[in-house]
Amino acid sequence: ILKRFTHTSGFPSTDDGKKIKNKLLNILSKKNNKINILVEFYNVVYTDKIQDIFPIIITFSTLLVDMIARLNEKFNTQRVVDFTQIMGNAVEALRDTHLPLILDQNISHILIDEFQDTNESQLNFLELLTENFSGNTHKSFFAVGDPMQSIYRFRKAEVEIFSRVQKIGIGDLKLQSLFLKVNFRSNKSIINWLNNNYSKVFPSLNIADEGSIPYSSSESNDNNTDQGIFLNPLISSAETKKELYEAEALYVLALIKDIKRKNDDADIAVLTRSRTHLNELITLINKKDSSLPIDAIEISKIQSNQTFQDVYSLTKALYSLNDRVNWISILKCPWCGLTVNDLALLFEEDHKSTVWEIINNKTKTNRLNKDSQKRLYFFISIIQTNIQYRGRVAHRYFIESIWRQLHGEESMIDTNDIKNIDLFLDLLDQSSNTLSIDFLKLERLIKNLYKTETSTEKNPIKFLTIQKSKGLEFDCVIIPNLNKGSRTEIQDLILYDKSTLSIKHPTNNKNLHTYHSYKEKKRLDNEKIRLLYVAITRAKNKCYLIGTIKKDGDKLIPKSGTFMEILWPFMNDKFTEIDVPESIHSYEDFIPKLRRLNSDFFTKINPVTNKKDIELITFSYSSNNQDIQRFTGNIVHKYLEIIIKKQLDIDIILSNKLGYIESLFIAQNYNKDDIDIALNVVKQSIKMLKESIDGQWIFQHHLNDKSEVHYLLEQEHTFDHLIPDRSFIDNNVQWIVDYKTPFLPINDLSGEAKKHRSQLNLYENIFKDDDLMIQKAIYFAPQGRLIKL
Repeated sequence: ILKRFTHTSGFPSTDDGKKIKNKLLNILSKKNNKINILVEFYNVVYTDKIQDIFPIIITFSTLLVDMIARLNEKFNTQRVVDFTQIMGNAVEALRDTHLPLILDQNISHILIDEFQDTNESQLNFLELLTENFSGNTHKSFFAVGDPMQSIYRFRKAEVEIFSRVQKIGIGDLKLQSLFLKVNFRSNKSIINWLNNNYSKVFPSLNIADEGSIPYSSSESNDNNTDQGIFLNPLISSAETKKELYEAEALYVLALIKDIKRKNDDADIAVLTRSRTHLNELITLINKKDSSLPIDAIEISKIQSNQTFQDVYSLTKALYSLNDRVNWISILKCPWCGLTVNDLALLFEEDHKSTVWEIINNKTKTNRLNKDSQKRLYFFISIIQTNIQYRGRVAHRYFIESIWRQLHGEESMIDTNDIKNIDLFLDLLDQSSNTLSIDFLKLERLIKNLYKTETSTEKNPIKFLTIQKSKGLEFDCVIIPNLNKGSRTEIQDLILYDKSTLSIKHPTNNKNLHTYHSYKEKKRLDNEKIRLLYVAITRAKNKCYLIGTIKKDGDKLIPKSGTFMEILWPFMNDKFTEIDVPESIHSYEDFIPKLRRLNSDFFTKINPVTNKKDIELITFSYSSNNQDIQRFTGNIVHKYLEIIIKKQLDIDIILSNKLGYIESLFIAQNYNKDDIDIALNVVKQSIKMLKESIDGQWIFQHHLNDKSEVHYLLEQEHTFDHLIPDRSFIDNNVQWIVDYKTPFLPINDLSGEAKKHRSQLNLYENIFKDDDLMIQKAIYFAPQGRLIKL
């Protein structure tokens, strides 16, 4: 395209020639976006632009295929699937099987909402699903959407699909378009401002490749013109970004209070582009006025919640004595509350011993003051009492029991945090099996979870992202941070556009990736216009648009890529200057306060002196393979519970399950000799249910028969979490049976059983009010012997 047109280009210098030239220039100016595409594409059409990339394309494509295969393998192994794979599987099933014929008999009507956010995979799915809809009067397809509200580009939504389907339909299915013009949410002032002003920032043409759609005007169902759009451009002499954002946050806080003062029943929402913006805003507002009732909808990651962090650290510590970081972390938690000085006295000289060994070392703990010793002894006593249940009960109950006994609930900052504890325990359930916890899976589940904080007060202020506000409405909407940018969107190594793959040039030279990036940036810029439109149209009566520019001489320029830049033509230089807050607390001056339970919680705890108990807790890391003994005990307990509860055939279990049980031991990396011993113990324990007299009686079902039932028993203002292996009633006697799985031969089973009397005495307290005679017993599973106590 020529930059200039003269008589040499075929335009005579006559009046008619000038008219023709002006018409052409006018046409070209309207098609300027397409001219720009040609200019950009000029940079990538020559082979020397891709010669450095071309040799690796085939290899890279092969790598992508291999990565997909590995991903599917992971999905199958972990028995999970993501939404992309679900859609891919559905398309494959419709395309390669007789499923469409089967579904054709059962699907008569399809209704789709938010159709403007459809992506290519979903459209492909719909084409296959509606193959037999065309011409069939018994079938109907109805899609609802507003292309001006297409804001899910990050999920590969293509706004041009809406326009394409309007024109040509889906496959053979042609559609009739119905247009709605009335807006039933926003008042007349807001709609008029959008029609007369904001419509000008929308593209004038519908260009599919750029994701651009023109503005479509609407009419309001509410004729109220008293309120509407309020543009609030601000300037500040703040020297730093931190000061600038704090000044704007204080302005927003003052505005919210003013609105609430005039109408306490007003439903107010604060909307921003990103969670990061909201997080910073809420933090700054809370710093100045923590009394403001706030609903923060999925703003910050769940891991930022202190109560959640504490119970997560507790879980990691209890399942690994070598995890020094998390053990020290839980000692500083509110339920123990050791100070930094305490931790230094305990750990600064010893970097080899486990934390458990150190806190049970009297020489080291005697360095602490009496209050810290009292706290530490309380903590040790709770862990010591409960550690024996690790692996024998459901992991969530094991953690919850210890957390409650440590007064975890009393140490929460906010009573609503109990929801976060429940959430963690649910995630723990999803990440564990009978014998172990998959901490990698747990971490993955936690990683992308966001928490919602709600106020119990009347009519709290809603803080949420614009995407989260979709479909909602509020009396008053505040959109701050207009001059605040978001992260750079296009940094991908690979871009995929209309079945064409491009790779970024290693030296950033222009190539096909540059052209794809250009188009993607255009799409994102157009989506940004629609995103602000969605935010504004959440308001029923009032919408405040707030952005702050740093004062820099006479120049007032909005940041590139911001909402402020979009709205700049409407600002009219009517800026309000806001003051820099007087007291800016820097991070360097901030001294965090130690939050911990009051000393009164620990008054009844005496120092732990039972050395034998301390040795018990180190079983997982001793040198004589007690770890495999505990693992074996867990397996025996579980199989006895299942076999007895379901009355399974013991011979079938022995013939079919030993190979699987062996694989469990192999997965734990035990040595072969130990595995052989352990397998023999498991085999003998199951056989004795059939071959020994006591075993046959244990195998039977009895009245009120219960296995591994959890009881929370309150005694002297403390809670004991008790889980008897087995309890039942036989001949009007309440039996309490505990299973034991000794590895080595025991000559005196009666003497061995008496060692566990104290534990069974605790279980006895569960049933003492039932007016039945109680009989306690130990069942030695490998020996098939029941010893009464």
